[in-house]
Amino acid sequence: MSLIHDGRIFTREWILEKSKEHNFPNPRAVEMFLWDIEISAQLQNVDDRLILKGGAAAQLYLPVDKQRGSTDIDIKAAPSITEQEISGIVGQIQKTLPTLRFRSYTPIAPNPKLPLVTYYVDIKSALELTERKSLPIKADILLEDPGLPTTLVKSRPTFALNVIQIRIPTLGTCIGDKLLTLARGSVGMTKEEDYPKQMYDIDSNSGLKRGSQRAIQSGSLLRVSLTS
Repeated sequence: MSLIHDGRIFTREWILEKSKEHNFPNPRAVEMFLWDIEISAQLQNVDDRLILKGGAAAQLYLPVDKQRGSTDIDIKAAPSITEQEISGIVGQIQKTLPTLRFRSYTPIAPNPKLPLVTYYVDIKSALELTERKSLPIKADILLEDPGLPTTLVKSRPTFALNVIQIRIPTLGTCIGDKLLTLARGSVGMTKEEDYPKQMYDIDSNSGLKRGSQRAIQSGSLLRVSLTS
């Protein structure tokens, strides 16, 4: 197994170029989104039950100039998958692509009602010229199938790369998933600073759902600072 997307897009030159082209003040946002998509594609390439969802998936419905960054990966299984199967998938990727280093992570206070496994994927950043520091990307994988519809997107342009192919939830499902994250006591957020990005995704994608651009016309300045 090799990289699914062209290796040239993971270079410092490409990342800085895209950061400047799309007005991202921090090029790390571009680099992390590149790897969000690549890692998700690698997981899906091994087992097509693994569906990219969350912020990264939501951006694939938006025009390039309205997309924001995403620093982590949210995956759901459709149909359901076991933790042992996930471990095998991760091991398979690491054997054939050793530049991706997965390490299992257990939260201090995990939710026993939430069938979730978490990994951090350590990648050497192309932006660090001297020490080649690690770029940690968190990947949350929901093991149970919520039974919601998905769609396969192909040749989808983004601010960081052209996504070759990846399966994500339908637009309506993306919006519903984002609304759920706002509910306290659910599978939602624990940090107040995470609310703006969720509201941005809901507003922007709802505008597309209604067939109107009103909701995303003024989003360009806000989205560059929403990097997770």
